[in-house]
Amino acid sequence: MATKAVHKNIPISSLVPEPAAEYCIGLIKSYKLKVRIVKPRETILGTYIRKQLNGQILEEEIRINAGLGKQLFLTVFLHEIAHWLVANSPKRSEAPHGTAWQETFKQLVEPVLNTANFSKRQLTTLTNELYGERTSACFSADLLHHLRYTDEEFEDSGTIALKSLVIGTIFIHNQKPFQLIEKRRTRALCLQLFEGRNLLVQLSARVAMPEHSDLLRLHKLSLQYVTLATLNIGELFQYLGETFQVIGPDTSKSGLVKIRKPHSKSIFTLSEIVLVKVVEQKAN
Repeated sequence: MATKAVHKNIPISSLVPEPAAEYCIGLIKSYKLKVRIVKPRETILGTYIRKQLNGQILEEEIRINAGLGKQLFLTVFLHEIAHWLVANSPKRSEAPHGTAWQETFKQLVEPVLNTANFSKRQLTTLTNELYGERTSACFSADLLHHLRYTDEEFEDSGTIALKSLVIGTIFIHNQKPFQLIEKRRTRALCLQLFEGRNLLVQLSARVAMPEHSDLLRLHKLSLQYVTLATLNIGELFQYLGETFQVIGPDTSKSGLVKIRKPHSKSIFTLSEIVLVKVVEQKAN
């Protein structure tokens, strides 16, 4: 394809900072890239897709979430092109974010690494990511925060970065109530209170605080959940709307608990930090 991203025929020049547009158009033309803008996904910003059969490439495509700011789109775009270049090189057998990818990503970013495309704060953070002790495989929460939320419209939006919250805080994300359970490197484990789902959310995500009138109700709802590690062998619990029974810890791998559905012989494993709802067992 030429210079448009597949999705409502959006010109690539409208998705990146204006000074970087010609550079991005040149990359698409040079490598004959297919770029598809897709519905935003919860845990990833972009992907490089390569389909092949019997060693023959059937399709290659870069997919990037819709709705990204121009600086973030530019960075994700170059990140995925680096994957494309490595996959089409003799070094394609290396790790996905190995040395070959790191060097390729740096080379792609350097031409746009200036204040014409990024704010000074963004530039400092991105430079640290690129030339620090190691090049980041994914984007750190700090970098994502700066790439997404330096504009005044975000500063005045009444939201806060998820990474700023303390464990246990209840917040609103995508119009649903969550509780922050655990922070990881770039994402956080959160409990969706109404559905009882454990989800990973980007630490850089902007979230809102519940209305004061809803807070007590949501806190009471959160008290119905406990970490799986606190349950005893044989106890019943609900997870994703289904009932399970605790079998015991998985001795082959730490941090996992063996579970099964009642009256079933099939055994599953689940992380011990997952939040579940205890099922009250009637006395005989």
